[in-house]
Amino acid sequence: MILVFIVRVLGVRHGLPGIYHPDEPIVVSRAVNVVINGDLNPHFFHWPSLLMYLLAIEYEIIYLIGKLAGSFNNTDDFFRYYSLFKGDFHLWGRVLIALMGTGFSYFLFLITKLWFDRKMAYCALFVSAFTPLLIKHSHFITPDIPALFFASVSIYFLSKYHFLEKRVAFLYWASVMAGLAAATKYNYALMIIPVMIILLSDTPQKFQKKLNLSACVIGSMIVTFFIFNPFILIDFKTFAQQFKEITLHLSEGHIGMEAKSHPSIDLLKHTFSGTSIIIFAGALIGAIISLFKDRIWALALISFPLLILLSHGRWPVTADRYAIPLLIFVLYFFPVTIQVIYQRFSSHPSVYKFALLALLILSLPISASAKTISNHMKMDTREVAREWINRNIPAHSKLALEKGGPYVRLQHANSEYHNDPAYLFLIITPWYGSSFRTENSPMELLMKNKPEYVVINSGVYSRYQPGSPSETTFPQVYKIWRNYYDSLETIGDLLYEVNPSKKFIGPTVKIYHIPDDAYDYVIAIPPTD
Repeated sequence: MILVFIVRVLGVRHGLPGIYHPDEPIVVSRAVNVVINGDLNPHFFHWPSLLMYLLAIEYEIIYLIGKLAGSFNNTDDFFRYYSLFKGDFHLWGRVLIALMGTGFSYFLFLITKLWFDRKMAYCALFVSAFTPLLIKHSHFITPDIPALFFASVSIYFLSKYHFLEKRVAFLYWASVMAGLAAATKYNYALMIIPVMIILLSDTPQKFQKKLNLSACVIGSMIVTFFIFNPFILIDFKTFAQQFKEITLHLSEGHIGMEAKSHPSIDLLKHTFSGTSIIIFAGALIGAIISLFKDRIWALALISFPLLILLSHGRWPVTADRYAIPLLIFVLYFFPVTIQVIYQRFSSHPSVYKFALLALLILSLPISASAKTISNHMKMDTREVAREWINRNIPAHSKLALEKGGPYVRLQHANSEYHNDPAYLFLIITPWYGSSFRTENSPMELLMKNKPEYVVINSGVYSRYQPGSPSETTFPQVYKIWRNYYDSLETIGDLLYEVNPSKKFIGPTVKIYHIPDDAYDYVIAIPPTD
């Protein structure tokens, strides 16, 4: 377990003190707000609230320790510390996620041990330790790894019910953990399906009693969900509005996250690359074997990832973290194949056992895992660009920064903590579709504010390159953003460019200087309704 944690925590400071992951500030800022103001309402319902509350508990503990040590007199001091050192809060949150990623592997070990034996449990643990998709996302504060952790605890209680003892309490605990998973990420509400499969197919009770028990189990999951998401009901108007927005957004697509094929196929590709072809193939074989040996348990394990895969086909968007629920299928069924091979050669000379061990090691994506860890330990290109800005652009200059660019902050009164010049800047926010956009086009913002320097990054401009999907799926949006980039190329002088390399990881960053009168020669394309 120590090895699993080390693999997940190496490079956890990636990008810090810059805040570069687009999703992390959403949950961190709201968790800090709970501690500072006592406001439990997240005012944000694109994700459920449990992860925010877990971070708030962590930050509250840190605040109380700091208060006892004399570092903080009150929450105002704590907020001042957050304002100066946001990177520390992100670091603490990432360590929590790494622990939960390690916890997933621990429960995978326990479940495999119940299913087979200690040898196969260590096999499953070893494979999960070097799963690139798990390693990558155990470094970031998003709901994916915590939801996977709670789902694995739910499966653990199901395995105790199925393999050890038919105690109804195990079913209730499984449903409560499924509720916690759903309280972390909405689509994990589907975890109730494996619970119901085990309950209805593996419970030695009459049908009417099964129905009554089913109602109680489903109810316990729903109650758990709303205990940790009460403001969905209390502030239902905001929830309904945001739910409508995110549903519209997902249904129309997300510029920069377009599925290259059918979304479900893309999800499978992310699963291949996030594990390995050999491991995925072994999981498929293991699932088939399990369907013949223990159909109820196999169906229970297959049901959740299969439903995730099928439901994702509705949305024309993709990202590798969306494939994380499919790891339940891959990592639970791969040991089945290893177990069958091991039993086949258990009576043979030791050379066969060594061959099996060699096969297991060769199937592991160790090089991909090492590359993932290495990337987390590289310096971010945006930090390189930020340092260049501090050295070369005069203080009090006006900058335009694209969202996700170098983490340039306003100078705080106490410069002992902070060496960034006091830049004035505006943020250019990318449009992710026709429903997610700003009131003014990016070039209109530049012409209105006339910044002396414009900093762009490939995390944004690659979405609107010629030949990109946005050119055909969102032609008006594409036209507006091409006007912005083409105009920059015409009127701006490229001062500096940093690209990802062996030393740096991150997007390409370009810094332009715009002459005083250059904006007079630009015609901006305004948004149209």
